Amino acid sequence: MLLDAFLLLLSRLYTFLHEKNYRRRLKEQVRFADRYVLCVGNLSMGGTGKTPVCDYLARELMRENPVLVLRGYRRRRKTPLPLRVSDGQRRLVDVDAAGDEAFWLARRQGVAVVVDPRRSRAIEKHSRPGSLVILDDAFQNPLVYGDFQLVLIDVSVDPASFRIFPAGRFREGAGALRRADAVLFTRTDLGSANALQFYEGLVREIPGLPLFYARQKLTIPEAIQGKERIGAFCGLGNPGAFFTLLESSGVELSSRRTFPDHHPYGAREIQEFLPAADVWLTTEKDAVRLKDFPGKERIFLASLEISLDRPEEFLQTVLSGPRRGRELY
Repeated sequence: MLLDAFLLLLSRLYTFLHEKNYRRRLKEQVRFADRYVLCVGNLSMGGTGKTPVCDYLARELMRENPVLVLRGYRRRRKTPLPLRVSDGQRRLVDVDAAGDEAFWLARRQGVAVVVDPRRSRAIEKHSRPGSLVILDDAFQNPLVYGDFQLVLIDVSVDPASFRIFPAGRFREGAGALRRADAVLFTRTDLGSANALQFYEGLVREIPGLPLFYARQKLTIPEAIQGKERIGAFCGLGNPGAFFTLLESSGVELSSRRTFPDHHPYGAREIQEFLPAADVWLTTEKDAVRLKDFPGKERIFLASLEISLDRPEEFLQTVLSGPRRGRELY
């Protein structure tokens, strides 16, 4: 009981400091009138599927000349910034310089990828007037004005966990949705009916806020068929969702290994658990962090894609501009 009260107090302090910092940054906001800035964010501290959604948007909006801008979180080698990871034709740096998310996103031709914590600097230097700029994880950072704020909510997360840090894993409460232009529910195929009803209730409290639904689909490699012992490992914000998705796709897992998000895999730690299964599955995002080592041929990739219930309406909405009545804070 005392611990709960203490965590609640810390959550209130965290919220106060976050709001204060947000308003301070709002005064320094930069606006690019000659570019369309689409922000993809969430209320939680990650794990909602932002990277696949950014990839989906870049692929479907290729005609808009998209430039993906990321912070470059957990880059292992420091380089001058802003860093152009891809010019839209090829990757220009390795994963240690780019970070795993930017490096994976840069595989797609036609999509430029840049990393820099100072996003305005990246936009200014590496995007052209008239282009579409997609900002990854920018909902809590208002230093660049977003022409459209898309907020993701992972409905596979138990509503009981919907608490502000450090009591839970959320950075903001439902009231922050007043700053959003649309909400996208992710992993709708993994969420319970009660969870879906709970999160829908939060969105409906904001009049006129569009809501869309997305599910994830895994492509399982044929090479694992017939194997008796199949393992899976990942270092993601929500590793449980990956394992659940594998099992819902018909994969019976005999072993699981979980690592912190963006974990830099070492050959020795991988080789220590390899004997526990005949083959192993991991994500494409994890795979870019794997170096070459004996036994790597037993690791296969489960490719992940998202699908939306109303894709055309969704894409038209994210290009339509700010929702009338949207609040700055």
